[in-house]
Amino acid sequence: MCKFERYIYTYKVYETCDCVGIIGELYMPNTYLFLELNLDYCHGIDDKGFSYLEKLNGLEHLNLRNTSIKTERLYKILQKNQRMREVNFKLLVCMRNTALIQFINLCPNLEVIRLENFINYTSQDIDVFADCKNLRKVYLPRFQCPIADYSNRLHRLLPSWQRLELFALCCIVLTDHNLKLLTQCKNLKQLQLYWVKLVTPDKCFTILEQCPKLQEFRLIHCNINDCLINEWKERYPHVSICTLE
Repeated sequence: MCKFERYIYTYKVYETCDCVGIIGELYMPNTYLFLELNLDYCHGIDDKGFSYLEKLNGLEHLNLRNTSIKTERLYKILQKNQRMREVNFKLLVCMRNTALIQFINLCPNLEVIRLENFINYTSQDIDVFADCKNLRKVYLPRFQCPIADYSNRLHRLLPSWQRLELFALCCIVLTDHNLKLLTQCKNLKQLQLYWVKLVTPDKCFTILEQCPKLQEFRLIHCNINDCLINEWKERYPHVSICTLE
């Protein structure tokens, strides 16, 4: 009986090409186990080309940013790769609530979700991610201006994400209540705030004090003054605090 050695592959495509060539060259049934595939900026791949990805069944990381993959094709690929932990993509037409639910159902082991480039999202759409208990890294969408309703929904999401290690927030109103919820994320290592309106800026130190694993704290275009930042840098030298006005 023949035994096939199994290899773990990380494959990065550096220029536009077709998936037919990729799969034809690298895919061998029962021999190769692909864990990661990066097709970022492969604009020339058409729907037929993406269909060849359905031959893979062990993917855990798939980068489809800046490609023209169709939602239906993405679903078929995910159906064959139930161990998917990270999917990075930017659809021409943003998926709405029902489509997001289907996406989550196809990725029960999802650990990383990047939504920062999505448009026309509502806070209701984000609610569906409350059922993703394994999330380690979350990049929420950028809204055009601070939205209080979006901020209010964090009280449902954060208690579900106890494994959270990286959290990126854009254009929200961060209330004292949500600050308290963030301090309960004991595995948090990186917190990134972009254009966030802090209701009580001087209370942000509680995150530095109560998140024991925190390594990086970014406050980009937030309403925070230099005096507070300098004070925190002295009191918490183990945390890299980055700011930009």
